Amino acid sequence: MAVSTPDWEDLDRRVDALVAAAEGAVVRWVWARDRADWETPFELWEQRCGRNPVTSASKGTPDPVASVRYGYDEDDRIVLARRFTRERKDPVPRSEMVWIAEADGAPALLEIEHRWRPYPQHLAFVRLVIVPEPPDRDRAPDAVTTFWRPGRGIVWKRERYDRGEGGRVERITSTSRYDESDLSGAHERELEYLVTYDELGAMEHITSRLVADTSSDRGPTQASVQWVRSTAAAVRDAEAFLARELPVRVIDWVRRNDPKLPVYALALLYDAEDVAIWTPSLALATVQHLQQIDTQNDAARVDLVWNPATFPVFEAEPAELASPELLAAFRITGQAWGDRSTKKITALLKKVATDIREPVREVLVEPMDGFAVYAAELEDDFEKVTKSAFGAKAQRAIMNRCRRS
Repeated sequence: MAVSTPDWEDLDRRVDALVAAAEGAVVRWVWARDRADWETPFELWEQRCGRNPVTSASKGTPDPVASVRYGYDEDDRIVLARRFTRERKDPVPRSEMVWIAEADGAPALLEIEHRWRPYPQHLAFVRLVIVPEPPDRDRAPDAVTTFWRPGRGIVWKRERYDRGEGGRVERITSTSRYDESDLSGAHERELEYLVTYDELGAMEHITSRLVADTSSDRGPTQASVQWVRSTAAAVRDAEAFLARELPVRVIDWVRRNDPKLPVYALALLYDAEDVAIWTPSLALATVQHLQQIDTQNDAARVDLVWNPATFPVFEAEPAELASPELLAAFRITGQAWGDRSTKKITALLKKVATDIREPVREVLVEPMDGFAVYAAELEDDFEKVTKSAFGAKAQRAIMNRCRRS
């Protein structure tokens, strides 16, 4: 497929003017939760990411860093979406999505990325360009092409929407092109999403599958569920099921993976960005692991001691947490919690960690004095998290063992 790429240098030169023009067209502002994505032309985007869509604006003035501010023009169309960061004393733009009209009048959506540090001065540049087809914002697109700035691996992605009765989307085909900067080298990848509706026309579920990937000989994969319609009662049942079953399944995993060596920690690690199925990874840390750490760099030592991904016993996808019932519960809760997922998952896993500490000690052959269980998100400060779980004294004792090795 031949795709013409944007003139990145020209767009970068015009960044300030493009933002100013969009802001000048705004007649009203609205706040919404950060994951709203109302400005994008993609069909069923939130559902394909395993989340229920945000459907209402936020009331009052919410936390800017957890929100997006939308600017509407006189035709009541979004022309500017601004997300924030606290890289300065006060919140400053992290990114801006700006609708512009190209030279021929066709609309395009630009994502402008802002960088505030460690650079000595603020930088702003266009990260990607999104172009709907046909070039008309007042009708649903037949296709959308996204272009990425060079050097990011992915070059472009084109989504095509097949519509059925009433214009509803029934099939989405997504083709992506990668260049040599990608880890797999230059290749193309195609995904297919199928959307199922009930007899009343309400969406029931979305499945996805890999159709082809030229970087490997792997053929089409089986379809997996990305989104499923659920009721409030189903969400409550899933939450209760997880609260009841997770402690039991984690203990079963420990029983299967006990290294029969002195163990100082069990960790439950999760990714807040991947809430479609937020199955935690599990890891056990041994004293032998401490004794093998050989680095004079304090930051590297702290990471090796407390980052679950470095532990000698680590499973990213534990079999004990992969039953159909559990996967369905992970999917339903992650989808329903939406941008509250981080807080909800953290609260649930911290409670699991607290509840299973003593039962896990009884299962392990050699739990170390001061053994603890903790839950952590991938981007957490692991030293801070473990200080809370172990207590400062026990945490220092473990670090001292490492330093004496």
